[in-house]
Amino acid sequence: MGELTWQAAAAANILEARKRNGRIASKKSRSGCTTCKSRRIKCDETHPECRNCINGGRTCGGYMNRASPITISKTSRSLIGQRLSQTLGLQENERRTFDYFLSWTAPRMAGALDKDFWCGQVLQVAQSEPIVLDALLAISILYEHPQFMKSFYPPGDPEISTDPKFQNGVVNIAHPAFSKPPIDEFHVTALMHYNRAISRFKERMDEGTATPLLALLTCTLFICTEVIRDHVFGALGLFTQGIKLLSQYEPNGDTDTALFLNLRLMFARFGLQTALFGHSGRVEVPADLTDVNTEEGFSDILHARTSLYALTTEVHDCIRAAAEFSVGPGANLPPTNFVDDYPTRAVRPGDVVGINKGVSRLYYGCVDDSAVATDMGLKNGSGAVRMPPPDYSTPISPSDEILGRQSTLRERLLQWHDAFKKTPFCQVEDETNANLLMQCHIFMVWLDACLSPFEMAFDQFAEKFEEILRLADIFTRCKPDRPTFTLEAGVMPHLYFVATKCRVPSLRRRAVELMHKAPLKESMHGATSVAEFVNRIIAIEEEDLYSYPTPPGSSRNASQSPPIDDSILPAESKRVQNLEILMNEPASRFEIRVTRHSYDAAGRRTKLVEDYPV
Repeated sequence: MGELTWQAAAAANILEARKRNGRIASKKSRSGCTTCKSRRIKCDETHPECRNCINGGRTCGGYMNRASPITISKTSRSLIGQRLSQTLGLQENERRTFDYFLSWTAPRMAGALDKDFWCGQVLQVAQSEPIVLDALLAISILYEHPQFMKSFYPPGDPEISTDPKFQNGVVNIAHPAFSKPPIDEFHVTALMHYNRAISRFKERMDEGTATPLLALLTCTLFICTEVIRDHVFGALGLFTQGIKLLSQYEPNGDTDTALFLNLRLMFARFGLQTALFGHSGRVEVPADLTDVNTEEGFSDILHARTSLYALTTEVHDCIRAAAEFSVGPGANLPPTNFVDDYPTRAVRPGDVVGINKGVSRLYYGCVDDSAVATDMGLKNGSGAVRMPPPDYSTPISPSDEILGRQSTLRERLLQWHDAFKKTPFCQVEDETNANLLMQCHIFMVWLDACLSPFEMAFDQFAEKFEEILRLADIFTRCKPDRPTFTLEAGVMPHLYFVATKCRVPSLRRRAVELMHKAPLKESMHGATSVAEFVNRIIAIEEEDLYSYPTPPGSSRNASQSPPIDDSILPAESKRVQNLEILMNEPASRFEIRVTRHSYDAAGRRTKLVEDYPV
């Protein structure tokens, strides 16, 4: 849908909301296309043909007795935005912010599949709810003037040493995250809108006039605001509250049901992302939206996405359970002496920027993880946790139960993949289809390797990793511009997985290159900072083997480095099993704490924990 068409649809949604005095619920729509009516499904009412029919490869039967669509010829984008902002009673500076949200922020936040929410439903509610409008204005400002961390390197940091231990050439320049510079005028304005939205919502709660659906929608927008600000603690806390709201609320009316379902599915998708960071929250998806028809495929692309997210959430639960047998106490290993110099760790606010350990494996106990601290109910995420001493004296083989789960889920992933390939609209290699296929392949690999205690288990999947990178290239090339932020995770988690789990030098370097073409921030994944972080992991693992990727901004010519050899991979003892990102406040720098295992001639294993500057 073109941007003018998109804005015209938004105008229609707001005008419709005005007719209903902005109420969230309304009577059942009678203006859907004849094809959707015959199928007894909700039509998105896009003119001249609805997207449900187009995405499903069906012929749209058109609309009966429909009003003439909004004429957008000779109507500029700014004029549409101006009319909408006037309708909402905004001040001049707010009108410009709203116009930016309408024409730029929302369509890029929505991606290919969520325009119904960002263009339609949220704008309809904003018509009568200043809380929602303020939240949208805050998001728009933060999108146009990003406040999230762009890089682990301080501005103007010169050449970083090529030594993997980074003992030479590290310049002590304070990163803005440590110096805490004053916030700029744009951040001030965004916080003004955000705080006003929070205050207004509290007032509605005190008055008893905040409906559960409004609370859930507000919670979703507040999560978005916290994520784009890099406030992981705040986002996880709101997510936990949202899960409770979902469990207590039943929608009332067709419009209520449609908005509630969109919010539930958004929470389910975000829940999988938080699980990768160690959070235990989970959102159930209605069973009728997750079924897989292996004969006919999926009814539409939304059905395929919902089904895949529900399935991969189950797969991730299995992977977490399998950690007991691969890296936890009683792991499936030879008898081993365990060496650990870190029996107690403090958990303090601000100590951790983010931990991607969920994409690696479960750690050996509680680490400085905001998600763990939140789950434990520690006030402000502070406290100290003693790590349980692992005991490898009695190896334990995977149980029949976990082996059965692994086998069943592997078969279901294959069924989803087969159904997806049989669906006509899924055969086009576009951004959406590439992203879903990447996710399917990633979880196939992860599931197959989850019971092995060795990182070398991933070496057998080189062809899968190549296919994931091919799809990632399609994903990045399909975007007309590089979005600043998306609440939905796209290509970044997949590229991170390939770069850290695939040890084929050329493939993991290609993954890093593609990170620099991804949206600047996808959910909790910053493209540039993750690429920098992964570069260091590669350097640590490949020490004395190959050249490692040139740091961003480096003057070193990568072509002058010795050629890499894809037949030479790091030894098991060099491979990182677990990792975390720390803030070293005395040194004013970010550090990576990595865990690796070495083995002696008798097969005894020793855990090695080391810190490296990023």
